[in-house]
Amino acid sequence: MALDGVVAVLVIYNCFLVPYEVCGPSLAGCRGGHARSRHSCAAVLGCQRSTPGRPAVRPGLCCATQIGFSTPAPHVINNLEWGVDAFFAVDICCNFRTAYVDSTATLVRDGGAVATHYLKTWFGVDLMATIPFEAIVS
Repeated sequence: MALDGVVAVLVIYNCFLVPYEVCGPSLAGCRGGHARSRHSCAAVLGCQRSTPGRPAVRPGLCCATQIGFSTPAPHVINNLEWGVDAFFAVDICCNFRTAYVDSTATLVRDGGAVATHYLKTWFGVDLMATIPFEAIVS
């Protein structure tokens, strides 16, 4: 039961971390900063540097967004991400041995039946959520 609580906290943490990772690293500084890529959050918000004939758009919103999504210590975030992924991998192993209640309200504790049930239900979702795709791609 305590393991479920930790998993819930880590899932909530990931709900905040994923948008942070998507928007955070691509934002430039507030003073005359520019977007590092056309598709970054900064570009969507119009945070490009002003050019002749085209002033910077919404500088207040851009600055607030850039401050909120700044990355002060990326090594800490990377280590934390690996720890969360490792915890979810351990959780997958535990789920292969966790009993479940079937449709007749019977607690199923047989190891083979539990593993088969987990493979048919949540294993795919858990596996896709645990694989560190950013490490594989980069």
